Amino acid sequence: LAGFNGTKALLVSGALRNSISVVVEGDEAFIGVSRTAKSPDGESLVDVAQLQEYGGPPVVIPMTPKMRRFLFALLRQA
Repeated sequence: LAGFNGTKALLVSGALRNSISVVVEGDEAFIGVSRTAKSPDGESLVDVAQLQEYGGPPVVIPMTPKMRRFLFALLRQA
């Protein structure tokens, strides 16, 4: 994403958007990303699509002293 100045980072390459396919067989249909879909750099797009659909694991950010002071200042105001 070097040099990217926009707000839609997933559209820089469009690889995920372009990997979405529709397969119709009889009265059944599949709409999604094929398990074999790869980005131009070889990354599995199924993993990226899964993160976009369901989210990832929780991210824990350690509280810094500055964050702690800000939190207590907010609590004093409430």
